[in-house]
Amino acid sequence: MEKYYLQVEIRYLIEYLNEENEVVQIPKSTFLHSELFKTEKECIIFGNKLIVDNIWMEQYPGCVGARLERKYGNPLVMFSLKNGTQIFISVKELTSFKYIDINNILREFNK
Repeated sequence: MEKYYLQVEIRYLIEYLNEENEVVQIPKSTFLHSELFKTEKECIIFGNKLIVDNIWMEQYPGCVGARLERKYGNPLVMFSLKNGTQIFISVKELTSFKYIDINNILREFNK
């Protein structure tokens, strides 16, 4: 059974001064996941609504009007903010299997 969910990845740097008063940068990533959707189209609509409601993400001319759409592979859009943060919004597919199905697939490799 296939379902779809929206994944938002936020990549950013945490900066602090070490004992030698040098700036140290630590890269961090935060992942947010939506509820499950029955169709990819529903998930894309949900993601595009988030983008429109948070229009501040369009800080650079190249990002203005960027929306999720299916092109090559899974729908994906990326925003680079003025503070260096990057936001990746993508539609992912979740394929769930029952125990017996997973077990049968794994048994194929038991040779």
